[in-house]
Amino acid sequence: MKRQSSVGVYYFLTFLAVVISVTTFGQTAKEYLELGITKHNNKDFEGAIKEYSKAIKVDNNYTDAYFNKGTCELALKDFKSAKRDFDKAIEINDTLSQAFYFRGIAKGESNDNIGAIQDFNKLIEKNQKTASLYFFRGNCKYKLSDFIGAIQDYNMLIKISPKSPEGYYNLALAKY
Repeated sequence: MKRQSSVGVYYFLTFLAVVISVTTFGQTAKEYLELGITKHNNKDFEGAIKEYSKAIKVDNNYTDAYFNKGTCELALKDFKSAKRDFDKAIEINDTLSQAFYFRGIAKGESNDNIGAIQDFNKLIEKNQKTASLYFFRGNCKYKLSDFIGAIQDYNMLIKISPKSPEGYYNLALAKY
């Protein structure tokens, strides 16, 4: 009888050890995010995407994980995936201005210039007027042959950042 009791205790303790190790060593979404940020900062974009994906698997409403994953995909020129992750970040938190900005860049790079302009317009309406915003919106207008609109944006870019060589260069292209 004593032997049977010790076997039961052995299995119970083994089970308890497994449960404790799983709960103790299971990483949280925030921990995966932090690992992703470390890899992201080291320009290991593919490794960072894996960590951000793990964070999303743990918490599928983790805005920061979707946003950061999108920026890595943008760096890797995977514009379709970047747009999808920025879409999800915006779906979760539609006040995240940076997600609109980077989604606009992803759209512009994948030739969805009208969609990109819409994202940039939302930011301008929110008074987020930066030189880079006018630069990218001007480029999208230029690609759509809206030269007057492109000229207006490049002029705003120059007004905000008078020493911007890109502003003057793109303005000259749009004028001629």
